[in-house]
Formats: sequence, structure tokens, C-alpha cells
Amino acid sequence: MDYLKIHCHRCKGKFELYNHSMQNEDKPPRCPHCQAQMTQKQWDDLVNAYLTFHDVNKNFIGSHEDRGTALFQAELKVHYVPRENIYMEE
Repeated sequence: MDYLKIHCHRCKGKFELYNHSMQNEDKPPRCPHCQAQMTQKQWDDLVNAYLTFHDVNKNFIGSHEDRGTALFQAELKVHYVPRENIYMEE
């Protein structure tokens, strides 16, 4: 089973989006805590990224189960850092 954990920076709330929602919902979700909503483009991009990761992990599992290859799992974690807090050497 896979799902996305969404962090709303407006209210600091968290909520989950599950596979069924990602593949069957056309409208962007709202934060259940403060009702903030993603744009349609953000939602479309999120669904595409989710489905890509879903397929990658499904292929890892299939390869492992069918051919005995090493099992891997891809997981994306993102932590927001405001631009003014990012230091880059030149």
C-alpha cells in the first residue's frame, strides 16, 4: 500500500492522499483542517509524480518476485527550507 502525506504550510496540518483518490479524483484536494486548496496544475503534477513513483516501486516488487532480483523501494521526502535560509557556495 502506498499513499502521500501532505503537509499544509498554511495551518501546519497534515493529511493523507491514498491511491484510490490519486487515480479517481479530478478536483484538487482541500486541506481538511483549514480548507486551503491546491491549484489544478499542482494537483495534476502531484498525480503524475505519484503515479510515476507508484510504477517504479511496483516494477521493483515485480522484478523481485518474478526474477529474484534485489528488492528496492523508492521514497521521496521533502523538507521546506525558505530561500533566505539556503546557503550556496559560489
